[in-house]
Amino acid sequence: MLTELRVLEDILLAHAPQLGADLPGYRNHAYRVANLCAALRPPDPDSHDRIAIAAALHDLGIWTADTFDYLPPSIELAMDYLRRSGRPEWVPEVTTMILSTWPDAGFHRRLAQLAFERLRSHPLSPLPMLSW
Repeated sequence: MLTELRVLEDILLAHAPQLGADLPGYRNHAYRVANLCAALRPPDPDSHDRIAIAAALHDLGIWTADTFDYLPPSIELAMDYLRRSGRPEWVPEVTTMILSTWPDAGFHRRLAQLAFERLRSHPLSPLPMLSW
């Protein structure tokens, strides 16, 4: 299990002002994504860093660009980070991991609709997956 990925932590720290109070939750989400990817990928010397970069940046455009259309700004963040960190050859692989191949296609709009319907029908339990 991946519990401490320095590059992931560094990226999130650099974006802590944009994430604000959402930083702990986003960090946990990024680690869940990283662990899922690591479990599915044969290890190689750089795989954990590549996974950490993609996991840290894959949804970050929601906060940095203030939009739910987060894939383009998240991909741009990844490309900028990889170029600045001296890893431009990783751009194709990391940006593919951020789902540029699999666009949103209305998925998040549908989630918002379902959440609204759930709120109307179950006002005391609008998001059961977040219940404690």
